[in-house]
Amino acid sequence: MCPNNRKVLFKRYSTRTDKNGFTREFKIYECEDCSDCPLKSRCSKAAGNRQVHYNPIYEELKTKAKVNLWS
Repeated sequence: MCPNNRKVLFKRYSTRTDKNGFTREFKIYECEDCSDCPLKSRCSKAAGNRQVHYNPIYEELKTKAKVNLWS
């Protein structure tokens, strides 16, 4: 759910390769409709609907790094 209580639904899978040749896979979720949302300016800079790019492997690595830094 977005901050305005609208559904953020799975849209597609995406793959990106960075300049070093490392390939990352993302799940892309998109809000169902942001056209008349009063919170859009605080929620997203996108011209269309808000999108969330989620990489579970990257999120796991960030969590492990955070735990290591705080221990």
